[in-house]
Amino acid sequence: MIPQGLQDANFYELIKGSLMYSDNAYGSLSDFFRLEPNYWQDEKSWQTIYALASYENPTRTFAQMIGNESVPIMATYLADDAETPLITNQGLEKQTGDIPRMGQGHFFSTKTYDDARKFSRTVGELYNRVYDAFVIDTAKLIKGVHAQRSFTGYRIESTGEYVSTKLNNSGGIENMKISVHPLASNTKKCGGFGFGTHNKGAKEAWSSASAKPLGDLEDMFYYSWNSRILSADPAKAVFRMSRTAYDLLCGHTDTKTKVAMWKSGLLIDATNVQYYEVTDADLQGYLSARRLPKIEVIDYFGFTQYLDTTDMTVKRKEMEAFDANSVILRYSGMFGEFQWCRVSNIFATSDDPVYYTENGAIAIQEDKAKKGIRFSAESLCAPVPYYIEKVLRLKINEAAE
Repeated sequence: MIPQGLQDANFYELIKGSLMYSDNAYGSLSDFFRLEPNYWQDEKSWQTIYALASYENPTRTFAQMIGNESVPIMATYLADDAETPLITNQGLEKQTGDIPRMGQGHFFSTKTYDDARKFSRTVGELYNRVYDAFVIDTAKLIKGVHAQRSFTGYRIESTGEYVSTKLNNSGGIENMKISVHPLASNTKKCGGFGFGTHNKGAKEAWSSASAKPLGDLEDMFYYSWNSRILSADPAKAVFRMSRTAYDLLCGHTDTKTKVAMWKSGLLIDATNVQYYEVTDADLQGYLSARRLPKIEVIDYFGFTQYLDTTDMTVKRKEMEAFDANSVILRYSGMFGEFQWCRVSNIFATSDDPVYYTENGAIAIQEDKAKKGIRFSAESLCAPVPYYIEKVLRLKINEAAE
């Protein structure tokens, strides 16, 4: 029977009926959230470099170990009756912090029901319309959690911290910081990684015509393995940068000159270098020939809403997730893990239940109202690198002194 009233019970039955009538025939809302993850996969960019911790952290504090690996000091040759000399203790440092809460909600209103009923002629058609609307709204809700994870995860990777602002955390708290305590000595400006006889970069920001971006990358890698921060095997390390930084690198005259001369065997006329377009394959080939790690480009953007006071309309603002002024050199593969804590259901009732998805890492709270049902998705999680001491950062908009 099609519900004729808009009382809470009937409205709730409408949603349950739409789920049961769908092709997947869910028995309940709980089954839907637990079994239907494919609708919200698009924003899971964070999973390319972070693993979700297998188990929750019930204390709601994330733990980060710094110094998991250390540089071995060579043993000393000794006389047979001599005591072994002592070396300094490179201890393991543990950093902890509170796991922050993220979330957003949507209101499944009576208007959805009215619109569906207006254009429906059968019970099946009505259920299909309600089901489609419910899935779309819920997908947006869950995707929002994954979008914030991706944005935060790339900020942590590229800068070592995430700081909430009025723009990137619209409607939430400002100046909340998640820091993974990057080593200050591992961050340098353009020309700062060169040392000794190995100075191929220039003390010029990449925006300068006098800069030598590829030289900075070469200095950076040489510094990393010479200091025993990373392996000398380029396959075990990777350069990471935003699309903005990558385009700046490829478009720079110094990059065009080096790559064009390498590819042509020094046969290209210098006056024609300005017309040369550096392709992805060209650049990766040059890096491989110089025994340098490959470059990975991060294209992910986060989006937020804001009120435009000029015309009083809500607009959308895009934000590049990976810091455009930072180039990272780190160990290849997965960067870290998202540690999480299960959102409590202590205040859940039979009328306002809590559902869980992602094995408990995301909670969906249901709150009934006279004009519909509010669903709020929340997650307690924080991105934590595996080896922050093995991450080098180049500030490409600043020059070393």
